[in-house]
Amino acid sequence: CIQKGASRGIGATIAIHFANEGALVSITGRDETALTEVANKCGENAKQVLQTVADICDESQAENLVERTVEKFGRLDVLVNNAGIALAGGIEKATLQDFDRSFNINLRSVFHLT
Repeated sequence: CIQKGASRGIGATIAIHFANEGALVSITGRDETALTEVANKCGENAKQVLQTVADICDESQAENLVERTVEKFGRLDVLVNNAGIALAGGIEKATLQDFDRSFNINLRSVFHLT
């Protein structure tokens, strides 16, 4: 199971739950310290957790994440596309740069990993 956006919030909770249910979990995010904390919260199942610090908007880093996961666990059965951001102030106040960032994280990263 690849869990993107796993360093905090809903993504972290999903990763911990999957690991505690016995799943082999590959967690990714941009914050290495936060990923380590999530892995540690997986308790005795932490040995079944692969951590990859990556920017999933970068196609080569997304490909590396999939390759590392398959190399460690032998297969990939589940992808949890959880990483996402919202435009601060709504679309009325967003710049094109804000839109591009939101699009890359919320949609393009899904395409890269799927």
